[in-house]
Amino acid sequence: MTDLIIKFDRIGRSGTTPEAALTLHVPEAFADDPQRIAEFVFPHVRRHLVSSEFMVTVDLEKRAVLIDGGRFGGGRILEAV
Repeated sequence: MTDLIIKFDRIGRSGTTPEAALTLHVPEAFADDPQRIAEFVFPHVRRHLVSSEFMVTVDLEKRAVLIDGGRFGGGRILEAV
């Protein structure tokens, strides 16, 4: 398992910011796959949004997480342990 720590700047249109960073436990086989990482992030983000019609995008090169292209917020990957 690889632990990814993600700090969201904002989740949702209203600017809800979770208090703590999210620690994701990602299987080693998926640690370099942005699409699979996004699938792990989705359930966490879903708890903060009214709609379930959004996409989570992960850019490992920029260490960024975008929710619906940034429209519903985003964050950054702080570290991988």
